[in-house]
Amino acid sequence: ISCLSREFGVCSATVKRVLSQLRDIDLVDGQQGKCVSVNPKADGNPLFRRKIAVYASMERVHNTFYGAVLDELNTLVSSVYGSFHLFVSLDQLKECGFRPDVLILVDTLSEELVKELSGYVAADHLILLNRMNSRYHYVSNDNVQAGYTALSYLAETCGHHHIGMLVTQSQYPQHCMKLRLDGARQYASEHPELAFSFVDI
Repeated sequence: ISCLSREFGVCSATVKRVLSQLRDIDLVDGQQGKCVSVNPKADGNPLFRRKIAVYASMERVHNTFYGAVLDELNTLVSSVYGSFHLFVSLDQLKECGFRPDVLILVDTLSEELVKELSGYVAADHLILLNRMNSRYHYVSNDNVQAGYTALSYLAETCGHHHIGMLVTQSQYPQHCMKLRLDGARQYASEHPELAFSFVDI
């Protein structure tokens, strides 16, 4: 109690009161004169779980790729004592009744919206998914690997031998379509029996 008092700059009575409240909602165990420990059963209590919020447009939620990503995130978050919450509008987030521990923003959001959403969590607890930004944490897919994997799927799983690809803005070295084209070309170069062509639209 004295260590917690010093660490948080509060009196010992406050620490005792908080520990009592945590004991009342079954998050900690402890007896007079013994140490207080986190209750192993507390992982089932929603108050104990980290709240991971995802903000995505309806367009992204209904997209097959992003739908699969969100399902996978939900499974992963649940496996590490987290609760997964999906929001598709700013009003939903404002009315949810809690502040997220982590907020993940999915793709193609305006800079103004990203700035507004950043007010809901600590700066280092905001993560952009599939959007590079030097001011925030972000996770981006490997577009070269995506192109390589797509061609391998069409050739090996589907059995196609003549594959065409439509790309756009391939003149920009770091554009996602240029990188996917690079991955597809790499696969095609490793499999000379495959007829691969592309059209830049």
